[in-house]
Amino acid sequence: MSRKYDLKIDEQFFWKIFRVFFPELRKWVTRALIAAGISMLSGPLWVPYVNAFLSRYASINIPDTSTSGWVCLGLGLLCLIANETLDRWPSKKKMTAEDKEDKNTLYELFSQMHLPTYDWFFHHGKITWVYIPALHYHYGVEGYIQATQFHLHDKEIRKSVELFYKSCSRAFSYAWYFVETNNPHLQKFGHQHNVHTDPLAKAAHDDFRNAVCEAEGHLKDLCKAVKTKYPDFDMEETSKIAKDEQRSYSKALNFDSATSKAEL
Repeated sequence: MSRKYDLKIDEQFFWKIFRVFFPELRKWVTRALIAAGISMLSGPLWVPYVNAFLSRYASINIPDTSTSGWVCLGLGLLCLIANETLDRWPSKKKMTAEDKEDKNTLYELFSQMHLPTYDWFFHHGKITWVYIPALHYHYGVEGYIQATQFHLHDKEIRKSVELFYKSCSRAFSYAWYFVETNNPHLQKFGHQHNVHTDPLAKAAHDDFRNAVCEAEGHLKDLCKAVKTKYPDFDMEETSKIAKDEQRSYSKALNFDSATSKAEL
């Protein structure tokens, strides 16, 4: 067992040294072939005449550099195409312990978020309406990310989470400017706050809409970053979990309300 472990360490050490002296070997070979081909093809114009003279009068046959040049250039271009294909080919990277922790944390976070509800929140928010059901999920996100155990190692994803939460919080901070409508799920900017005569109302009106647009952008960035790093991350499943939790909460709330009325 120890012998195998030593061999594994020696092999890893060898490849580390190899990469130091020969970084991206396949790319260096490509560059060398292309450079050699161009050099052979762009040689001085007098070279063919000298070669012909030596061949005729001294019986010295020198290989045609143009043929070799085209061969090297062709091989170099083929290698270049192969390198581009390999670089673009999706590869499965082994997940580190930190990656696994982040994935579990993000799964719990997205399980607080029903994405279709957020889409409706963004849709109505752009015309300065509030889609009330989104507030339930906002509180879920807030409670989760403010918990002491919440932590993300990935800085880019963590930043997207923070920016998304801050933008949503900013939008909901203007709640007192909004009034109820005939639709229990929607509230609109109150007429008593005249945006044409009240500078504060105008600022609140515009900043609410800006915050909604920013939140939408940050959520898109977050989803893109998560799907890029974890291609198998199922956001439909987490949205379903969030929706099921919201339904259970509503049923429990209605049951408690009915019980209280019955006791009265």
